[in-house]
Amino acid sequence: MKRLFLPIVATMIFTLAGCQHETESATENKPEVRAKPETATVAEVPARPSDAELNAYKVYHHARYMVQTAEKAGGTNKLLHTRKLPTEGTDDVVTPALDHLYSKAVIDLSSGPVTVEFPEGITDRYWSIHVTDQEHYTIFYQIRPVGAFTFVRKGENMEVPEGATVIESPGDYPHLFIRTQVQTPDDLANTVAIQDQIKPGRCINMAVYLDETVLYKGYSGCDNCVAGPHR
Repeated sequence: MKRLFLPIVATMIFTLAGCQHETESATENKPEVRAKPETATVAEVPARPSDAELNAYKVYHHARYMVQTAEKAGGTNKLLHTRKLPTEGTDDVVTPALDHLYSKAVIDLSSGPVTVEFPEGITDRYWSIHVTDQEHYTIFYQIRPVGAFTFVRKGENMEVPEGATVIESPGDYPHLFIRTQVQTPDDLANTVAIQDQIKPGRCINMAVYLDETVLYKGYSGCDNCVAGPHR
């Protein structure tokens, strides 16, 4: 009996030892599983604003710009000249041309048409007038303007000087923007002189106000302002 038991025990021991060896070998040969790196979080791209939102921002920005222009000019229908070349961030214009002087005015048509006159003979440089409505859409543009230009409210019966170029505005407050090129640093004085030649013609239906009371209406000359009603 002992002779039969001993071989069986020995066989079981060798079998168990072999299984343990195979298990250890399998564990040693098993490829190492590495943890996957964490995926970087990608910032969400905001949705594109709608066309209505983009248009609303444009209108708001232009309205703020016109308020700033009128405040600096001392009111509507008055020209505001820049007398030195702009650098980035020094002008209310978002992307100013660095070789232009600007002249600007917020036109007020609520009391009648407004006229401004431009000099003749300026042919040695670029200069232009650019008129936008209250929503910043271009309603008039001309290079090297000459003579009288009269702003009127579209659809209204407004008197216009004979021979004047008519600029129709869909609203009461168009914006006049004049660009005059400076060719060289030494040319700055010449450009300022051109700005000073932009003179108003006669004031049409001019109104003088005091505490919202109309003191005078009629034709009059103007001094350092666009010809038109003033408040």
